[in-house]
Amino acid sequence: MSTIYSPTSTGDLVLSYTLPSDGDAPSAASVNVPFEGLADDVARLALGGPITSFVKQRLPFHPLEFNLWTISGPGAGMVSTTPFLDGQTLVLDFPDGAIVREVAAYFVGAIGHAAFPAGAPTYPNISFWKIDTATGVATQIGATAVDATTPVAAYESAHFVAVTSFVETVDKTLYRYMLTFRSEGGANGIAGLILFGATWSGDVRVLHSKGG
Repeated sequence: MSTIYSPTSTGDLVLSYTLPSDGDAPSAASVNVPFEGLADDVARLALGGPITSFVKQRLPFHPLEFNLWTISGPGAGMVSTTPFLDGQTLVLDFPDGAIVREVAAYFVGAIGHAAFPAGAPTYPNISFWKIDTATGVATQIGATAVDATTPVAAYESAHFVAVTSFVETVDKTLYRYMLTFRSEGGANGIAGLILFGATWSGDVRVLHSKGG
């Protein structure tokens, strides 16, 4: 009696199928096993291939506006032109269907701080958002991450500040994704912080790993 086979869409591609030869004892398994492997691979490829994991993969992005920031040169990042709590919004281009577990900003504090910027409200911080394309409603994903890297030498070296402890499945038919970055300010704050961009950690189908 025939049965319905539902292919498995998770796991690695098989790409190798054992075919029966002349003289083999006939059995359902001799036909089913290679057909099932082929069906599984078709199902995986239809969804974008097997799943792979990334840690701090660079994210394509574009600034939503510049405000009090300037571009310092090709590939050189965006420079804060004021020591106040000025913000920058990056529109992030995740691979569709990716499972995101972390979003981080990569930046370096300006050289020349007399001491670390004082007071928690003046630390650089980032927030991760999704915007409903139909309604324009913004929903924050995870908690705002506040950078308190010390000492000054570490703060003035390139480092990450990351939003963590969430799981978000990217759906680009419904949402656009953004990262807001707020620079330093207050006591000891100086201009010249450089924001290089954003990274993400999570899982994605390999054929979608370059975005889109």
